[in-house]
Amino acid sequence: MGCSLSTRSCNLLPSDRTESEIFDADVRVLIEQQQQLLLAQQAEQERLKHANGKNKKDKDSDPAPPQAAAAPQDAAPVARKKDRQKVAAQKLVVASNYVPPKYPKDTFTVKFIVEVLAESFVFASVDTKGRKTFIDAMQEETARAGDEIIKQGDIGDYFYILEQGDVSFLVDGKEVGTAGRRAVFGELALLYDTPRAATVNALTDCKLWKIDQKTFRYIMVASTQGEDQKTYATLRKVTLFESLPPDFFVKLSSAMTTKSCQPGEEIIKKGEIGDVFYVIRDGKVKLTDIGLDPSVKFDDHELAAGEFFGERALLTGDRRAANITAVDDCTLLCLSRADFEEIIGPLTDLLKLAEVRQMLRGLPPFADKSLEPLQVEKLSGAVKKTFYRKGANIINAGKKGFYFIFDGKVLVSGADGDEELSAGYFGDMNTSGITVKILEDTTCGFLPTSSITRIVDLTSEGKEAPKKKMLQISLGDLKLHKMLGEGSFGKVFLVTLRSGSDKTPYALKMMNKKQLIQSRQVNNVKGEKGIMMSFDHPFIINLLATFQDECSIYMVLSLAQGGELYSLMQKSPGYKLSHSSVQFYTACALEGLAHLHSRNVCHRDVKPENILIGNDGYCILIDMGFAKVIEDKSFTLCGTPVYLAPEILVMKGHNKGVDYWALGVLIFESLIGHEPFYADDQTAMFKKICRFQYSIPNSIRSDARDIISKLLVGQKKRIGCLANGDRDIRDHPFYSSINWDDLVSKKISVPWDPKIKSGLDASNFDNMKYKPEKKVYLSAEENKLFEGF
Repeated sequence: MGCSLSTRSCNLLPSDRTESEIFDADVRVLIEQQQQLLLAQQAEQERLKHANGKNKKDKDSDPAPPQAAAAPQDAAPVARKKDRQKVAAQKLVVASNYVPPKYPKDTFTVKFIVEVLAESFVFASVDTKGRKTFIDAMQEETARAGDEIIKQGDIGDYFYILEQGDVSFLVDGKEVGTAGRRAVFGELALLYDTPRAATVNALTDCKLWKIDQKTFRYIMVASTQGEDQKTYATLRKVTLFESLPPDFFVKLSSAMTTKSCQPGEEIIKKGEIGDVFYVIRDGKVKLTDIGLDPSVKFDDHELAAGEFFGERALLTGDRRAANITAVDDCTLLCLSRADFEEIIGPLTDLLKLAEVRQMLRGLPPFADKSLEPLQVEKLSGAVKKTFYRKGANIINAGKKGFYFIFDGKVLVSGADGDEELSAGYFGDMNTSGITVKILEDTTCGFLPTSSITRIVDLTSEGKEAPKKKMLQISLGDLKLHKMLGEGSFGKVFLVTLRSGSDKTPYALKMMNKKQLIQSRQVNNVKGEKGIMMSFDHPFIINLLATFQDECSIYMVLSLAQGGELYSLMQKSPGYKLSHSSVQFYTACALEGLAHLHSRNVCHRDVKPENILIGNDGYCILIDMGFAKVIEDKSFTLCGTPVYLAPEILVMKGHNKGVDYWALGVLIFESLIGHEPFYADDQTAMFKKICRFQYSIPNSIRSDARDIISKLLVGQKKRIGCLANGDRDIRDHPFYSSINWDDLVSKKISVPWDPKIKSGLDASNFDNMKYKPEKKVYLSAEENKLFEGF
């Protein structure tokens, strides 16, 4: 007699396990089986793809990267306008005592839901435990034949799975399709508030399962944050890590992968070379035959959730000193030494940098200045490891800065005599008056003067740079000449001062208060002001003044009259730019992003519409509406659909990596003339993003294909997010022609000179007519929301 997946149906109920525990175990088995099946299918598809593409060469005779299959040369889809407009979900604050709802289901229903969810991009990154929580939270709904389940135009609230019955889809009253069992609809409703694209009617009596956005996001954020905090707490117990900064634990946790083990499964075999570090998330493991010295005996013992083992594999690669097996079903977080060094850096270097952080506060430039923790982190991050051979001389006029000795020995000679050093530091802001000879092979960490002045905002005299001055003006002081653009939440005008001799043109951004309240963007706008006031960089838009009246808030900005980069692309043949132009414009964008990231600010809406070309032909990053200081992770979905990174869509938390993903999309679109993940609808597009499904024409140069393939990947492997940070992007062959110092100093010839005729020249912007809006006055309570702007 056969036995179903539910042990209850075979009356195999052990005396020491409750029926509920067995049911939960069945669910885990179902989910794991489905995940394994999906992984096997994906592996087979990948194998076939590589088999079909084997031995293919492009005209440069370079192998195409994994996603760089040939695309038809005439394939140049242009995204719908709505896919290029910004979207945002409500900010979510999860209560510490939140408990997800549970609705009863039999095993067959669970199996059905598991199979369907495996095909959904929204649930792709959810582990076994998380999927069970979601399945528990899905509630049953029934519909009679003729009932309207979803209405076109309504703001989406639920995601549905159809278990029984048939439905029809109507757009503008016209039927466009039908579906039956296993149909899903409403995935976008789980991500952000968006109008339903179609009406869904029941053709027959239907049984559905649904979950709402708030519950979905609560579960996703609560489970992720909870697991992250547990992991951080465990990692902080590792003695090797005790001197490392907070962001190390965030990066380490994000880099780890999950491994599931069954009872009795061997995890580590004694005597093998160790190269993986483990943290126990759930379950227990047992250590046996402990120790490499047979004369010394240790008792076997167990480790449970929240404990770790194998940490020295990250440092030494010694042989394992014990056998370790799983006691019960357990989940481990794992990280190999190779991945650790690629993503985070060699542990020995990290420990040396921890010593550097201690020395930084005592450097002469900071003797009378209290460094902020963030400044210390950024300074240590700017230290570049350099190796010197015995007999070399390393101080010269071009190397101004401080040298921290990691290992080796040097002889420092100066006005005060000679001194041998094998630890500590040498050098100063000018490195004048001393010579340094390498007495034995030496490794140093070099911190250049240019990095110090950039990060700590010091002038060459060692004083703090003056704070940015803001104009004291109001709307009555400005003359509006022309409307330059219109976005999701505001309009932009070309303006000048009405009186005085100063006829400098400015950009005035006007935002309707009522619209900001209705779209829940008030805090974002206030945050935008705060962020923009703290930056002064040639490739970031300059905020000059802010003010408000009864109905609107205003920002006065520096004016870039070359228009949007997007407009330049649209006017170019095939909607694309030359290879050298893309190198230049995206290099400017990278410089702006690097400056934001140096203060832990993520832009989160990088796209060609948010890059203006200045009067001198250089790029300027604009629109900080979604910019945010992120030290750990953010869970709020925001950005522009065609530029969204996969980690935003799956809501597992994101940080600056989303800007590097967007840079990859920007390079792709600028070179090829269309977006990499274009699809007929947003759901299909988001699936392609989460599955990294895109293709690059063989006509694109190999260096461009390579940088795109290294940016449009998962965050754990994405350049910019690895141990070397944005240096991996700067040093990529795609940017080999860019001198980064000359770029910031604006010494490089620009691809296109806007040739601005006058301060009122708006010829590089679309011809737009401003229609004054009816004033909508706010209540006193609503106006309080804008206090301090």
